[in-house]
Amino acid sequence: MTRIQRNVVANAISYAYAAAAAIACVPAYIRFMGMEAFGLVGFFIALYTVSAPLGMGLSMAFNRELARLSVRDNTLSEMRDLLRTLESVYWLVAVAVGFGAVAAAPLISQHWIKAEALSVTTVMRAIWLMGVALTLQFPYALYAGGLNGLQRQALLSVINICMNTLRFGGALLALWVVSPTIEVFFIWNASVGALHSIVLGVAIRRCLSGSPGRPAFRWGLLKKIGRFAAGTSGISLAALVLTQLDKGILSRMLSLEMFGYYSLASMASFSLYMFIGPVFTALSPRFAQLAGLGDREGLKALYHLGCQIISVLVITAAAVGVVFAGEVLSVWTGDPVTVERAHLVMSLLFVGTSLNCLANLPYALQLAYGWTSLAFYTNLVAIAVLAPLIVLLSVRYGAEGAAVAWVILNLGAVLISVQIAHARLLPGEIRRWFLDDIGRPLAAAVPVVLVARLLISPEMRRPVLLVCLLAVALAVLVSSSLAAPQVRGALRGWLKSHART
Repeated sequence: MTRIQRNVVANAISYAYAAAAAIACVPAYIRFMGMEAFGLVGFFIALYTVSAPLGMGLSMAFNRELARLSVRDNTLSEMRDLLRTLESVYWLVAVAVGFGAVAAAPLISQHWIKAEALSVTTVMRAIWLMGVALTLQFPYALYAGGLNGLQRQALLSVINICMNTLRFGGALLALWVVSPTIEVFFIWNASVGALHSIVLGVAIRRCLSGSPGRPAFRWGLLKKIGRFAAGTSGISLAALVLTQLDKGILSRMLSLEMFGYYSLASMASFSLYMFIGPVFTALSPRFAQLAGLGDREGLKALYHLGCQIISVLVITAAAVGVVFAGEVLSVWTGDPVTVERAHLVMSLLFVGTSLNCLANLPYALQLAYGWTSLAFYTNLVAIAVLAPLIVLLSVRYGAEGAAVAWVILNLGAVLISVQIAHARLLPGEIRRWFLDDIGRPLAAAVPVVLVARLLISPEMRRPVLLVCLLAVALAVLVSSSLAAPQVRGALRGWLKSHART
């Protein structure tokens, strides 16, 4: 097994574990705290996501620089100095983010969030705790980016699995033993977030040990990566405005309970990132290395293989999520009211998120070449167009309207910006991307899922439904894998190698 394959497997295990833990625990969180309190959890996720771009550029630059430096000689001292420099800036940003959330708590609790069962005081205390949690877990992205750049994904995965066990399982235990309140939930998450950041900080220092002398803060290193970091920060900020704009608008327009249903559907659709995250994280550093070495043919082959792997995984999960949204919610929550109020939103969000996932590896290609302007300006144009569209559709159609806007946004990204990226970085490859990387797996998946829709009844018992949905997912996975040329070739090679052994 190659290093890239090991990294993909390690990342996949970590992402799958986190998603499984969240999926398993969310219904229990709702039963302990109620849907309004879970709406605050959704608000915290949106708050964390919106604040992430303030440090995302430095994290991605750290990832790229460590990947580039790791294949050169005598760079350990520079890598240690880069860590010291960036983490100093990162912790300052973390404190500012947390302070901003705490300071805004009275305004948000009194004039933004529409709570009915929860008091204003409870909501305000929850937002204070959100601010503390944001500060303590904010540096996670920097340390994780560094470990990914060093291609130490196996170590990162082990740490993340342990911390997510504490985060999700410990929160359930705290709600059960201490008190089923939103305050207890956020106190526990803040504590685990602090521990997570500390453990990752120690881990990356150990990976960079062995150089004499103490690491130093160097302004020159900030200047060196400044342009790339500023570009990726701008991209992340614009992208996260786009992805969280619906939640910001709906948290104001809807009751906290209805926003909770939307957050639940959004969380389900965002589970698709579990499938692209391992591939994106493992391939991005290698893309940067191949681009730096000028190995265009090697990059092209790895790129199309990665795109087809992502297509197979995303199309499999999205096909089930779109066509069987009600059944998935029924199996997951067991609540007919949730199924009724969230299934259509969930289907639409799955469509939009799957399109977003398919455009992620072309974005990784842009980062490998240090080209950030396309994604940045594309997102700015999208914000200018999408913000009025979300408001218009949300006012008229509610949560479903916001979900439609999300579909329109990502369809535009796939049809326009991905083509521009290919024209500059891999000219002549866009046809192959649409036909082989996306079209063939999709064409193989659609008939399978449509036939299954005719055979599966939503009236089935939950255990039977679960088995049927897993069977459909497996059938779609097999058919789309066989339809993707490079995935099929990789599987054939793997089977032949194992047959010889």
